[in-house]
Amino acid sequence: MNDRARWSDAIQTAAWIRRRGRDHEILLLLSQLPLLPAQLIGRLTRHQSPASTYRCLTRLRGAGLVTTVRPAISRGHGPALNYLTNLGLATVGLLTGVEPAVLARQHRLRTADLAAMLAQLPHVLASYELLAFVVAVQPGPAELLRWERPFRRKFRKPSRVTPVTVEMPAYVDLRHCAQVASFLLYPDLGTVPLRAVRPALDRLAVYQSRPVGMMPTVVVVTSTQARVDAWERLLDEVAGRRGVKPVPARLLTWEELRDDHRIDVGARHDQRTRVQALVPLVHLETLEPRSRSGTPLLSFICDPLDPTPTVDRRSVQLGQMAIRLGPADFELVDLVSRHPFLALRQLASALAVEVPTVRRRRNRLIADGVLRLVRSDEIGNPERSDEWVEVTAAGLRLMAAHHGLSPSAAVRALGHAGGGPEHPFGQRTALIRQFEHTCGVNDVFVRFCKIARQLAATGSDDALVAWRNAAACARGRLRPDAYGVYRHHGRLSGFFLEYDRGTMSARDYAAKFAAYYAYRRSGQFERDYDGFPTILMLTSDDLAEERIAGAVQAAMVGRGVTLPLLLTCQWRVDDRRNPDGFLGRIWSQPTALVQERRSWFTCLAHKSELVPCSRTRV
Repeated sequence: MNDRARWSDAIQTAAWIRRRGRDHEILLLLSQLPLLPAQLIGRLTRHQSPASTYRCLTRLRGAGLVTTVRPAISRGHGPALNYLTNLGLATVGLLTGVEPAVLARQHRLRTADLAAMLAQLPHVLASYELLAFVVAVQPGPAELLRWERPFRRKFRKPSRVTPVTVEMPAYVDLRHCAQVASFLLYPDLGTVPLRAVRPALDRLAVYQSRPVGMMPTVVVVTSTQARVDAWERLLDEVAGRRGVKPVPARLLTWEELRDDHRIDVGARHDQRTRVQALVPLVHLETLEPRSRSGTPLLSFICDPLDPTPTVDRRSVQLGQMAIRLGPADFELVDLVSRHPFLALRQLASALAVEVPTVRRRRNRLIADGVLRLVRSDEIGNPERSDEWVEVTAAGLRLMAAHHGLSPSAAVRALGHAGGGPEHPFGQRTALIRQFEHTCGVNDVFVRFCKIARQLAATGSDDALVAWRNAAACARGRLRPDAYGVYRHHGRLSGFFLEYDRGTMSARDYAAKFAAYYAYRRSGQFERDYDGFPTILMLTSDDLAEERIAGAVQAAMVGRGVTLPLLLTCQWRVDDRRNPDGFLGRIWSQPTALVQERRSWFTCLAHKSELVPCSRTRV
């Protein structure tokens, strides 16, 4: 990157680039799609061979118009991501007749914008891949007229005075011959519960019912066919709730997108009848003539990894963090952001990694400001020597961006917590106040991971498939301590965990079980799960177990159905005669006439009306 380039250099490169059609096309494409890998450049420009794309990029880099960054987004050799230099931006300004400052702001090419994209890189690249697919299925060469990421529009609801904002990940206008195809793109990586998408779809349904012309097709690409079915149900529910037509959508899986480019993704609209109210025209400032060609170029784009002193470091902090983290680092930080206050050995067990490896990784993340150690005075017990960790405020913002969410949305959808005492996020204050309870819940799931790994070593398919924290599975007054899905002999079994230390009163138990019955009666569990999850209740001693059994029997009076609840004590789990831990013959049904101990899966085989529970709805 030549930071001392002048307008005379831009004039020379603009004259040179006009004579090279493919180089010119790639340069204009990168002005709209920064951080674009070479593979997708070839698909978007429909070059006949990847070699021609690489030759064009090599020439553009040699001329100082394009530079690259190579983040560790996957194990192995990551792709080089291409973006313009200041000289490249000035050259595009001369080619298009638009001021570079306006181009940099409009297309998000500035250093802070690039850093924000690096923090959201999985979703950025997924949006680009979906765009390349939409271009590929057009009947001929398509021109990229407009690209917005994200797509945001404000409008007023009839029942509200203040405007609301509808937001989708991306919007694109493509022109082929005399027709324009408009699409809203939603790349779904399957890492966020679909209930987090419901508010955006609800606002989109209201927005499309307004007189804004023909609504563009929403193209959704997601992970599995089960999630496609969940999207279909969600779109129908939103339309039925609002009493409007369903949002026009085309639902695909990533496997279908990558294997079949003959899929029809929606009708095209004639450009002359296209209503501009949906996508208002942007009036770009015309490039002013420079009186002196020796004037230095203004610096809008700097290396996001090595910002100059004039760049606000806070705006590039997340991008710098993201590019230093590898896939294994993101896995560790994601675990701690959802389940704070895990000790070193618990991290090693949950991630199936040796303790020294986790220690080195953890220490590096602490040095980078992503994780922090919890001080003994924060938990009120200076005698405890375990080294518990939580994610810092900056690390939580990074993980929220990594999932394509705002920090507040990540707290609601994923239950992110942490940030330290100075900047507490989510349920951090409550979790630290009940520290022993928090550590006990974490230990239960870490034990599930260890048991599953031991059985898998003998040829079994056992695994802990899902682990959600209390905030992520709370529904109104229903507040389990956690939710999990365990696989055993090919069967997925979901369960709520209730970790009881014998401190609750009879009134507390009555309120808890009443919330479970209300949740079952409302039918909301059918939206969240395939069947009602089993409730595994782990308590402190036999006396507490008897008290809970009595509370369950009292709660079922007049309701006509029993909760699928299983009880056990901590000492039964720890008993040396029980090598299978939570999978052993330690569970009893509180309503059974004979308190016979069975394994969890044996109880499922003798299930009652509400015991069936296979897996979480996506």
